[in-house]
Amino acid sequence: MTASMLTLVPLAAEFPAFAGETLLPLTNHPDAEVLAEAAQALAKLKHAPALLSLETAVAGALSDPRFSPKEGRPDPARTLARIEAAVAELRRAPPAP
Repeated sequence: MTASMLTLVPLAAEFPAFAGETLLPLTNHPDAEVLAEAAQALAKLKHAPALLSLETAVAGALSDPRFSPKEGRPDPARTLARIEAAVAELRRAPPAP
């Protein structure tokens, strides 16, 4: 399931008119990799409504089991860094008109 989600996120991002609201629920996905992929796509789209949810994920990362080390999975610190970068990018984005 994770692999298919990781494939679908960039595909959804190719349709900006619908992507933001489609990807927003993935900010609560139980897999940190999917969350990071969605965060990056939402930042690229400058989808400001994602900011609060992503900030919450970053703030709670130390106690969040999604960011626990797992055999065969990317380093949780790198995954979290991707989300932090997306948050920073969204904070810099100009406000929507």
